[in-house]
Amino acid sequence: MPGTLDDVPVQDSADTTEPPERWLRWAVAAAAVTTGVVVAAVGTLAWMFVSPMLSLFVVPECTEHDRRLTEQLVADPVLTQLRPGLTRTSEGHAAPCERASDTSGIATATVDADPSVTRDAVIAHYRGLLEDGGWTVAADRRAPLLCADRRFDNQQVLFVLHGSDNSTQYQPEIAFLPHRQDLGCS
Repeated sequence: MPGTLDDVPVQDSADTTEPPERWLRWAVAAAAVTTGVVVAAVGTLAWMFVSPMLSLFVVPECTEHDRRLTEQLVADPVLTQLRPGLTRTSEGHAAPCERASDTSGIATATVDADPSVTRDAVIAHYRGLLEDGGWTVAADRRAPLLCADRRFDNQQVLFVLHGSDNSTQYQPEIAFLPHRQDLGCS
């Protein structure tokens, strides 16, 4: 005997007693994809920000040329010869691979001038040493006091004289880049 209409189950669309599993699965998948995209984007941005800072801590490998050049520069007259009234108070040098904070090689000194020695006299002293030593002195600049460059062993190196108006202390410095890279005033 055929069933009556009362026997056929009718589903009420407003009935929320059973969870809509299909929508729940879709929402979980969408949340997972969105989370993955956000994590990838944040990770990429973080790497783009952090990686240049990490390269600052990379110390280059020294070649025998870099070590030899450092020793040559330390002995250059522009760092070793002083005029009367100037006193060397410190000196230092390092090949590029010996400096964790910088990738350049350096030979430097700190020089104190007697009160009787003018700033112009100090600049003239170093300018004379540079010109006599075959350095090319750049046009006058305000800071640094002097800038010059010269080729040593087929590599251009940089000389800079630092000093301030209100101090009798000066820092002559010769710097170079590793692996025969040129460095100059311009």
